[in-house]
Amino acid sequence: MIDRGELPALQSIIEGGVSGNLGTLEPQLSPMLWTSIATGKMAYHHGVAGFTEVDPHSGRVVPVSAATRKCRTIWEMLGERGLKSHVVGWFATQGEQDLNGCMVSNLHAHLKDIAQDQDPADWPAPPPGTYWPPELAAELDELRVSPYEIDPDEILRLFVPRAGEVDQSTDQRLALLVERLAEAYSVQAAATWLMEHRPDWDFMAVYFRAIDEISHIFMPYHPPRMAEVPERDFEIYKGVVEMAYRAHDLMLQRLLGLAGEDAAVMLVSDHGFHSDHLRPRYTPNVPAGITVWHRNQGVIAAKGQGIHSDVLIHGARLLDITPTILHWFGLPVGEDMEGRVLGEAFSSAAAVAGIPTWESTLQEGRSRSAMSEDESKALLDQFVKLGYIDEIPADADLAAIETARENAWNMARACLYGARYEEALPLLEDCVFAFPERSDYAQLLARCQLALGLLDEADDSAALALATGGYIGGARLIQAYVALEKQ
Repeated sequence: MIDRGELPALQSIIEGGVSGNLGTLEPQLSPMLWTSIATGKMAYHHGVAGFTEVDPHSGRVVPVSAATRKCRTIWEMLGERGLKSHVVGWFATQGEQDLNGCMVSNLHAHLKDIAQDQDPADWPAPPPGTYWPPELAAELDELRVSPYEIDPDEILRLFVPRAGEVDQSTDQRLALLVERLAEAYSVQAAATWLMEHRPDWDFMAVYFRAIDEISHIFMPYHPPRMAEVPERDFEIYKGVVEMAYRAHDLMLQRLLGLAGEDAAVMLVSDHGFHSDHLRPRYTPNVPAGITVWHRNQGVIAAKGQGIHSDVLIHGARLLDITPTILHWFGLPVGEDMEGRVLGEAFSSAAAVAGIPTWESTLQEGRSRSAMSEDESKALLDQFVKLGYIDEIPADADLAAIETARENAWNMARACLYGARYEEALPLLEDCVFAFPERSDYAQLLARCQLALGLLDEADDSAALALATGGYIGGARLIQAYVALEKQ
């Protein structure tokens, strides 16, 4: 698309700065990854283990919030040094307080259960904790975009020219598309309002998740046609993903214009997306099974004062983003951060300053989101619909148990990625004990046991994975390793 001149804003960053692949982390769940981007640390440090958690006060399953985080974010670090930040749409920011700047949480754009003819003045307000300072609600509530405001002739037909042929009583894909677009435009509205009316910022972070969500719905219809996709569906929906990129490039162009020529800009994605022959033919029927569609490399592109022009960089990871931003601001990097400064991105070498940690002044008792039970359920239902989490059981106790177990599973995978096998082992053992029929649990436990030299235990866990219908090749490979080690 860049070669065809269809993404001029992204092209201007790439040609005017540095760009390259950006390695993701495991597991590839957005709240975990975007918190790692913002902290320079893995999930076993920052504490965000998924989309949801169990509220320790109510026992309810709730979306993650600012109170979940155990590490300081880049905007908190900058604020300590007197720099003002505006943050829009970021995961795990609901309930953020005392920010030196403005915060619009990821719940701002979740506008649900709106009637088609309902006056915007009567739309339900976002839950408390969506904005900091709270008085932003007076301006930003009314800037939210309803799905009904996505004009079917002027906007929707750009994405689906044959939308008129879709029977929307049986095909919900158009409804899902307009929901995603409404969220993206709500984020854009909040970000541009802040840039126009609160222009005294030093750092601004805006997160759009629509491309990921639209790709999960419509990438199967992207050319060339996959064998499993009906010809008619392909013809109707084949242009949606590319149009989503064009729409986001237009929004990026506006953000760049408001930021001004003297602003440095960095564009990152937490992972990529398979769009070619690597698109999976099968999506595992487990929580977050849709991540098989993710490419292990996202993208990074950055330009601005002190940054190279038209240069490729290599080996960048999500954990490198916060250290690199700190270095650009002339601030020290925490020695307990797990990333590095992308020194190759800078046109002139400068020594990287360090401090032991940024956590020493971390304030305890963060404010937790005051979402109502109905508001939490609406957001959780959306995560279920997208395939990131299983349906939440009606039994509150069972829901809490299952959420805690799934978060333990997510954290165990993060520990394995970070070679923290001793920490992963008890988490995986608990998962397998509670749910022995999950072959993915047993197989990962076998890998962990093998890494720790627990050969007999690894052999037993691999056998359990095989017995429960797991991936035969992986389990048998573990058994082969065990046999070789015993020889």
